[in-house]
Amino acid sequence: MFPASHTAIAFHPTLPLLIAAYASFEFSVFDLSTKTFSKEYPSQKIPYPTTKDKTNKVIGITFHPQKTLTILFYGLTYISPVVMNEV
Repeated sequence: MFPASHTAIAFHPTLPLLIAAYASFEFSVFDLSTKTFSKEYPSQKIPYPTTKDKTNKVIGITFHPQKTLTILFYGLTYISPVVMNEV
């Protein structure tokens, strides 16, 4: 189902979407209502902190509590926000 090995997945809190992060520091959005990968939010690179420690993979996904269109990807030493309407 996923195009690559995923390191974290999360359901969006208010929309019928599943977010998947991959070992390649990319993510994709799966639309649960159409059962296809979203064309509105195509696969994108996750902004990675300047310390390029590629062993520090994305281990979790959460959402900003007041701004649910902001996805927060996190690893052991970083948090990378992505605003969905800017994807």
